[in-house]
Amino acid sequence: MTELDGTSDDWSVWRIHVLKELQRQNDNIEALRNKIEENETKRLDEKTLTKIDITELQTKIWAICAGISVAIGVAMKFI
Repeated sequence: MTELDGTSDDWSVWRIHVLKELQRQNDNIEALRNKIEENETKRLDEKTLTKIDITELQTKIWAICAGISVAIGVAMKFI
């Protein structure tokens, strides 16, 4: 029994179904992998931007503290 003579055995029909299902699952896994990679890249980019923001804030705080120290030092000389 073959597909050529108009009949088919159960395995040939099932085999096609199984292969299509495996391909669908592989496509789903690949799509999930791509989404995970996109999210990881986005997270790392945001982490980098946060580190830059923290560094900028630390620099501003240091500058403000230095300015306050100078102002206090100058004020102390006049007292």
